[in-house]
Amino acid sequence: MPRIARPTVRRCPWKKDRWIVDGLRDDQGRRFRKFFETRDGAKTWLANHREKSLVEGRAGLSFTDAQRADARRALVELASFKAASLTDAARHFAEFLRRTERTIPVTELVGMFLKAKAADGRSPRYLADLRSRLGTFRDAFGQKLTAAVSTRDLDDWLRGLPVGPQSRVNYRRVLHALFNFAVAREFARDNPVARTERPKVFAKEPGFLTPTQMRRLLANADEKLRPSLAIGAFAGLRPAEVRRLTWDAVNLEERLISVSAKASKTASRRLVPICDNLIAWLMRAPKRTGPVLPLSIANERDLALAAREAAGIKQWPVDALRHSWVTYRFALTGDAARTAAEAGHDQAVLHRHYRALASKTEAEKWFAIVPGEAPAEAGGFWRETAASMRG
Repeated sequence: MPRIARPTVRRCPWKKDRWIVDGLRDDQGRRFRKFFETRDGAKTWLANHREKSLVEGRAGLSFTDAQRADARRALVELASFKAASLTDAARHFAEFLRRTERTIPVTELVGMFLKAKAADGRSPRYLADLRSRLGTFRDAFGQKLTAAVSTRDLDDWLRGLPVGPQSRVNYRRVLHALFNFAVAREFARDNPVARTERPKVFAKEPGFLTPTQMRRLLANADEKLRPSLAIGAFAGLRPAEVRRLTWDAVNLEERLISVSAKASKTASRRLVPICDNLIAWLMRAPKRTGPVLPLSIANERDLALAAREAAGIKQWPVDALRHSWVTYRFALTGDAARTAAEAGHDQAVLHRHYRALASKTEAEKWFAIVPGEAPAEAGGFWRETAASMRG
């Protein structure tokens, strides 16, 4: 066993006006030196250091057998981590205890978060999405303490979900909001979701209908459904916005549709212009009071499916009517700011997803679809409307 040198005071070999206390070791056994301006200063510090070592040594003698055994086991556990000392381990664990002292299980956190969002007046659709995604998360982590959920836990869980990249992004977004809530309530020190890997999502071009498909769809739609289809296709309202829309928000004289903040997805009011062909469709609505769409969601779905089938539309793009309107409106006007304002989203989304998808000629055909312009296979509604317009 090598001899451990006792600390000594000596003159610094490379600086004659400095003194060194040499032969010192820290708590982890690493050698270090202390430098002083005078020999007396070095001797005084060394004397204090020896007294401190004696005091700490006497304190160590007061340990019980159980405490000494506990320390030995802890040192064995840390032996493979050269840079870690027993003090480091104790400090780390003490910090963990402080962090988890006020925390709650994940299942309680999810319940509190959902109640808070409902109290904040969030939309039923948003709350349903939260309940679905957080329900899956709660099934996996329900009894784990919130503060003990790590970034690695979340990364592994998100990668293990049987979903695509975009769905993983959506789960990650919901979890980020959940743990922000936990940090604000002091149930967690930081947000572990912030350091998780974000999957790469390749943007897909939005699907949209052709003018011919839209003519056929309107030709075969039930009269109760037709105004809502026309508003979605020629004013670009979102499906949820159309379902909340009432006729008193449709001003045919000023040719504006008022989308209230409560009805809007972005919680901000906007005015959408009513174009020429949409006026023609709305003027022929069977009833212009109450809801624009006077149907239950189930009846709406059944009538919409029947209209699509009769129109020969085998593949219905996601949010087809709104995407069609944005595509053709942008192609017609070439004005990103105006189209974005009318659509209720920012210009970056417009340029990223809708630029150069359709020609201006196709856009003109889209906004020329009127009740009197019957396709060859048109039904009785088209013939009656065309006759009334001629009369």
